[in-house]
Amino acid sequence: MFGFRASHVSAFAAGLALTGAATAQNDPYVQPAGVEPDPGMIEAREGVTAPGVYETTDYSTTVDADYTRERSSRDVLTGPYQGAWEFLIGGSGSSDQDFDSNNVTVDVTLGYYLTDTVEVGVRQNVSVAGNEDDTSWNGATTGFADYVFDFDAFRPFVGVSLGYLYGDDTNDTFIGGPEAGVKYYLKDDAFIFGRVNYDFLFDSGDEIDDNFEDGRFVYSIGLGINF
Repeated sequence: MFGFRASHVSAFAAGLALTGAATAQNDPYVQPAGVEPDPGMIEAREGVTAPGVYETTDYSTTVDADYTRERSSRDVLTGPYQGAWEFLIGGSGSSDQDFDSNNVTVDVTLGYYLTDTVEVGVRQNVSVAGNEDDTSWNGATTGFADYVFDFDAFRPFVGVSLGYLYGDDTNDTFIGGPEAGVKYYLKDDAFIFGRVNYDFLFDSGDEIDDNFEDGRFVYSIGLGINF
């Protein structure tokens, strides 16, 4: 009986060996012992992990959709582009030696790029002056249109503005005139800027020619971003 069982075991083992050989022969993902994996077979079947089988991963660069910017005429990433918004904030201040008389000016701008180089927008300027006896304020709200020259990170611009001046220390009047400045990009969408405006003061719309030499210079420096 012992011999009978041994023969059955031997037959069963031989059957397993034949089955394994057939499987290895028919399945290209199973490599025979002592044989190096075929480089052409390193891509595994979905859901299969076995010795000699390697899963591949696509490491191609993916750019976040929110960071991808559409450029209408160039591929340079630095600076504004058609359809971008722009926000700027600048200011200045002055005081006497004893800090009894002080003046603070804040300038805020929101712009929109019609093209990569043409920007339109609105600007708000508020100035507060004070001393020991009194405090006064003045403001100006203007619209503008600028042409921005593209020298990569260096962006000079020229344009015109038109708006209204009002406050405690001035006669309310329309203002308008040329403006020019420069933006320098520290990052793809962040920059520092300097700007100067010359505003003609118009008591009424028919006095533009008479007020050509009657105006004021307005300076501003600050920070800006595109989004």
